[in-house]
Parts: sequence; structure tokens; C-alpha cells
Amino acid sequence: MALFGIAWALLCVGVDPPAPASPRGDLAAYPTAGVAFREPRGWTEQLRNAGKTVARWTNPDSEPEKPAALIMIECARPKVDSLEETAQGLARNFRGAVDDQPTSLDGARALRITATNPSKALRPVEALAAIHDGRLYLVMGGAISGRSVKDEIESIRASWTWTRIESPSEHLAFRDEPLPLGRGTASINVPALMHTYPTDEPDRVLELGLHNFARNEPDFLIYAQVVTLEPGLTFDKFKGQLADGLQAQNIINGPLEWRTLSDTPPRLISNMVESGAASPDGPKQAASIRWVLVKLDERRVASVNFTLPAAAAAAGERDVYMNLMERIAESIRPGADVVEPKEKGTQPTGADRIR
Repeated sequence: MALFGIAWALLCVGVDPPAPASPRGDLAAYPTAGVAFREPRGWTEQLRNAGKTVARWTNPDSEPEKPAALIMIECARPKVDSLEETAQGLARNFRGAVDDQPTSLDGARALRITATNPSKALRPVEALAAIHDGRLYLVMGGAISGRSVKDEIESIRASWTWTRIESPSEHLAFRDEPLPLGRGTASINVPALMHTYPTDEPDRVLELGLHNFARNEPDFLIYAQVVTLEPGLTFDKFKGQLADGLQAQNIINGPLEWRTLSDTPPRLISNMVESGAASPDGPKQAASIRWVLVKLDERRVASVNFTLPAAAAAAGERDVYMNLMERIAESIRPGADVVEPKEKGTQPTGADRIR
């Protein structure tokens, strides 16, 4: 089993800190997590694979599916309030030790965890842990034997700057490259801050979330798939079956009404309907749902379900996310040349320190 697939459950509700001074110009800002720091020079940033992930990178000469070194930064509410207990738990999980030399992240007390790795399998070898305004921030690095992440993590530590946590609704710039959908049958573009959820059918289904670090819950969810139509089933009949099936299963509380976004290819978007929607992060909760259908060819349809949790709508951000849904719908392209996202690779694990 790969290490660094940190199975922390996130149930954070935090309080935003007062806004500190703006970070220096040479730092990369991650405003939705309330931090800025100097990124590891030359390293390749990877697609986020969990809501708690602030950022992660692989070393420059890594093979996409087998990195020699990886650095990851995460944020969530600590499972325990004791930094010492948190660090000791990480040390046990890393098979390492807590360093007794004092250190800090922009004035916040931090503890360093180190371990050795004599194998050619990627394992955790360095970490920093700090609790700031009720949130646990972890800077972690893994490497194979003969590789080190010490200098890169020290550069992140030395440049670390706390900033005001901002809503993800203020940071909805799309990715530079779209994501493939249905083995390249189509492509879809989404905000760069979105993270993936694991699915049983990764070649067919793409499940994404936009994490709110202040609430420690997703603000916006996407479930996208390519559907192969049964013989004789047309695009128009499919949209009717979808609406009828959702109502019959009590997934939605009203009919779907479709509006055409474009004719080439046929691209439809539904009205918003209310539902008790299942979240990948937990049980069903009140939400608003909307669908997009794009006809890729005579046999295949891109079906995208957007979910807006009630908490995000209550924050006054409904219109922002309604607009985002249409932007994403317009980005879907059939048979487009897409860039496969770099494989997350084998990842080092931390202890179950965050909830």
C-alpha cells in the first residue's frame, strides 16, 4: 500500500484570523488556505487529491507514476489540540522521531519530524506540524533512498507567511489545461483549486470538489461521466429518462427543465432542483442540484451533475456558483485533445491526526 495517502477525515469549522500584512512578492499565495510560501523550485505541481490538500509537488526528474520525491501541504482541524501529541503520532507513523530543536512557521510554534528510508519505495522522511488559529498545518515530504527533501521543506518553512483565509468563490480561475473525461472521449475544464475524489471507475467517472478551508466542507461538487446510450436510445429520449428516473427515486424534488446552451454539439443545462444529496465527505445533506448534458456523438453523452451544498448557498454565493456551472458546461468538448493530469503517484502516509 502506498504511503502518503493520508486518510484524515475533515470536519473543520474554524474562525478566520485577522488579516496580516501581504506576503512578499516572491511567494506563492494560497489564499483559500490562508498561507503563502516559496514553492519548491523546479518541482511539478500535481492535481489535488483531497479537500485538505493545499498543494503538492513531485521532484523534477520523477517518472509521472513513480516519483522519487514528493512534497505535500495540508490543512484541517487537528484531531487533538496538543501539537506534541500530533507530532508524536506522525513520528510513529513515519517510523521516525520528533526533533527536539525549536522551530516555527511565521511565528507559530512548529515541530519537525524526521525519518530515514533505506528502500527504493517512496516513504515519508520529513514533516513540519503547526497549529494556527485552530487549524493544523502539515508540510510533509517523502523520498526514496538516496533522495532528500530537507532543503525544499526548509525553504518553505523559512518563507511561510500567514494570510487571511478567503472564500474559494473568489478564486475560480480555470486550469491551464482541461481534464480528460471518459478516456479522452471528451474534455472538461474546472477551477484550478478543485480536487479529485477517488472513484471505482476512474476511466469513466470524474468526481471533483471545491474545498472551503474555513468551513472544512466542500462548497461545490461535480460528478461527471460519459454515458454510452443503449441501441435505439436517442439523446432526447435519454434526457427524458434521466429526469423521470431521478424523480422516481426521490433524488430530486421537482421536474428538470432543460435550456439549450448550444446546438453544435447539442448542449443542455437544467434548472436547479432541491435534494438531499450525498456528499463524498459524509452523509446526505440539503443541497441544490443541476445537470448538464452534451451530445458527444450518436452513442455517447457527457452527463455532468453539479451540487451546491446548502451552506454555500447560505453564504450568499449561489449566483457565483450558478454562473460557474454554465462556464464549466460551456468548456465541455467532445473528442478534444486533452492533457492527462500528472499521476499523483505513490504517496507517503501520515498518522490519522486530522478530522
